[in-house]
Amino acid sequence: MVWLIKIEGYYFFFFFSNMPCFFGSLLCFLNLKWDIILISITICEVILLRLIYNVFITGLAFFLLTKMTDSFIVESLGSGFAAVLLLAVVNTVVSPILKLLALPITIITLGLFSLVINGAMLYLVSALIDGFEITSFFTAFFASIFISIFTSIFHKND
Repeated sequence: MVWLIKIEGYYFFFFFSNMPCFFGSLLCFLNLKWDIILISITICEVILLRLIYNVFITGLAFFLLTKMTDSFIVESLGSGFAAVLLLAVVNTVVSPILKLLALPITIITLGLFSLVINGAMLYLVSALIDGFEITSFFTAFFASIFISIFTSIFHKND
């Protein structure tokens, strides 16, 4: 169970069930304004729900791309799902490293080079997954722009 305590406008997380009782009596003694909010789901459940939501939205973007263009090919539902999951892993692991290495170029191009990196990550995924094919780098580049716009439209702000 996660406890979230708001003290004078600041939030503190506690992962032990008896901590709010101790801090509640201490804060009353110190005469501070405080509230306790109980969060009923764990942090792991929140991360898992966000991952499922992001995979669903990216999968929907993949589906729309296959309908909009002939150079973005997903042969089956399984290969599309594998591509979406691998894209999530690549964006989590490889992309930050490349963006850090390409930081000087990204600064010079005012951030536009990050679009090239996103296209390269999508093109890498198409090279690794059978049944998922992108015919050219330019298709991957524009598909990554579409996926970025589409996922930002449906991004959940918590």
